[in-house]
Amino acid sequence: MNAHIQKFLSWVLHIDDRALIAVLFSLFFIKSRFTIDPDFGWHISSGEYMLTHGAPQTDIYTYTAVNFPWIHHEWLADIINYLVYHVGGYTLLAAVYALMWTAAFYLVARPYSAKLYVLLAALVALPYAGVRAVTWTMLILTLLVIVLRQVQPKRWLWALPVMLLWANVHGSFVVGLLYICFHAIRHRSWYTAGLLMVSLLLTLCNPYGIDVYTEVLRTVSDSSLHTRIGEWKSFQLEVGLGMVVGAWAAARLLADWRKPWRAVPHPDAVVLLLALSASRHIPVFALASLPVILKGVQRMPSMTNLLADARIASMGLAVVVLATLTLGYDGLRTIRLDPEAAYPRQMARALRQHACKGNLFNDYNDGGYLIWRAPTHKVFIDGRMPSWRMGDTDYFAIYERILEDKDYQKRQFDYYNVTCVLAGEKGELARHLRTEGWHDYSSADGYVLLERDR
Repeated sequence: MNAHIQKFLSWVLHIDDRALIAVLFSLFFIKSRFTIDPDFGWHISSGEYMLTHGAPQTDIYTYTAVNFPWIHHEWLADIINYLVYHVGGYTLLAAVYALMWTAAFYLVARPYSAKLYVLLAALVALPYAGVRAVTWTMLILTLLVIVLRQVQPKRWLWALPVMLLWANVHGSFVVGLLYICFHAIRHRSWYTAGLLMVSLLLTLCNPYGIDVYTEVLRTVSDSSLHTRIGEWKSFQLEVGLGMVVGAWAAARLLADWRKPWRAVPHPDAVVLLLALSASRHIPVFALASLPVILKGVQRMPSMTNLLADARIASMGLAVVVLATLTLGYDGLRTIRLDPEAAYPRQMARALRQHACKGNLFNDYNDGGYLIWRAPTHKVFIDGRMPSWRMGDTDYFAIYERILEDKDYQKRQFDYYNVTCVLAGEKGELARHLRTEGWHDYSSADGYVLLERDR
């Protein structure tokens, strides 16, 4: 039995590249195909809109923030999303995103052995995977890391088109600037300083110019995000994050145990701070820490010698199985054979068939879906807006107060001419509105569409 355990662990630790790619793609495809992100709908709709009208300058999807200067930092990614979706539907789009996730992890880890840890790091990122904007961050960060670890300085110039692309697909391009900045400090030459300056200038080559930094700063400086939105909450105690941080810290100490403070001035340490400040950055740290951890593993004594001990082999197998099952369950527990079943599909159909006499009030998590599936109605709020403020108007704060303060709710509904409300069928909002004379127009799948007479 011990011989079988040792043989199995040896095979896992030295997993073939093709097998690793197949496993990674399968995991990320399942996650991408059978979940739909709350923001997916407005991304698809905006991609279609921009092909005809160009990048929007003000909000086009709500009636509450119609004059807000929308800086759409994901404009190019949305156009690509729409084109792929238009050609092959959600299945093709999920396959493309699964391929991007797979490429990100595989390409970073390709020069190293110990492919088992690559799989575990990917499982840590799996809960945040799918057809989501963070995918572009993962893939382009990988490309930048590959470029900057080239021995020949001339090849570092490939960082320039990488940064140009990044600045047009996602606002996280500032992470790329951070990596190039660390690279310039490390090499201390006019060449790397020029690389950083040109990269910075190239980030201004987008439809909004320097204003794209306004959107980045608006999000980064908004401390309320960490209490309002689940994925922005700080210091989330997750098994996966703890495992990655532990492995990363051990690898850093192993690299220079006499001077452990040298781990601090590295980009992966800064990305760790991002992951601790908001759980949505955990997959970025899982990726950024991979080279450090894999180098550390290669410095360890031969795994073959360790596995020769039957007790260590048995313990290792138990740890591998437990970690894989735990992380795999956490990453895939939200999948559904019909991912749209998590959203108000029937209510969106009802809205298309029966237009509201006034405006529609909706839940924050349903806004993006309604923009996609009920485009004839502008929404009250959606996933773009937690940090949107104009003058004294805080759009998300208004939404929160409407849910908490009944008198304020009535005043705002009158102000915005809200005559329809889409809410949870058994939720507090629906119960209260029924007592105020609102009636159910349609209900299905746990949702109810309520109307009031004017």
